[in-house]
Amino acid sequence: MDITNLDTYNARMASSIEDKMWFWDKIKHTTNSIVDYGCADGSLLLRINEEHPRQTLIGYDASDDMLARAKEHTKDTSIGFVESVFEPEIERTCLVLSSVVHEIYSYQSKEDADFELGMLFDLGAKYIAIRDMGVQNICYSMETPVDVLKRIYERDDIVKIASFEKHQGRISNWANCIHYLLKAPYDENWAREVEENYIPFTMNEVLAQYNVNSPVKYDIVYFEAYTLPYVRERIIRDYKTALYIPTHYKLLLERRI
Repeated sequence: MDITNLDTYNARMASSIEDKMWFWDKIKHTTNSIVDYGCADGSLLLRINEEHPRQTLIGYDASDDMLARAKEHTKDTSIGFVESVFEPEIERTCLVLSSVVHEIYSYQSKEDADFELGMLFDLGAKYIAIRDMGVQNICYSMETPVDVLKRIYERDDIVKIASFEKHQGRISNWANCIHYLLKAPYDENWAREVEENYIPFTMNEVLAQYNVNSPVKYDIVYFEAYTLPYVRERIIRDYKTALYIPTHYKLLLERRI
């Protein structure tokens, strides 16, 4: 489904740009190029260009409208864009998948999503930097606290809650409730957001998932499970609920020599 309001979507993506730079200090001395798969309006590439203008920076996005915005946004730089991520030479490249994996698994079958992710691994990039969302296994076996459910039903439209539950499951389950709280503010693009599965993998599944998709083998050099501070603060503000369990992860993989 198309994004209803690209400006709103891009503003939201840009709001966490510093967090999306997490991998840069870990790879900047051992790579010569960055490929941002799902680059949106190019904000991450533009931010990297500020740090290292000599780095070769390449963006790809499946949306023609988004690519047009990215080209306009970065027109005064040497940042390049491709119609297929498989075009550039990426042996000394860091392939960036930032808030992309959950989209890959939201708009096609699991088999097709596994195939797409496998093709990305097959490229043989020196590093793959992944940042996305996930929750712990135990959350799926927990019920949502009654007071949290009460605040959600008091604050939010019942039709909106019902549409979420139709696509993602009952918010009486704690994992589903966390999922709802993560996407609840995005009303302007709700028709698209409600269909996306923000958490296709639990934290326990994440590390195993990225070891099975490709004959090109990678080692985990960095992993962090965390909650974005502004997400925690928003949920406290809107729902009077302190969410201290991890909702996001950062994973840096390095190709074996």
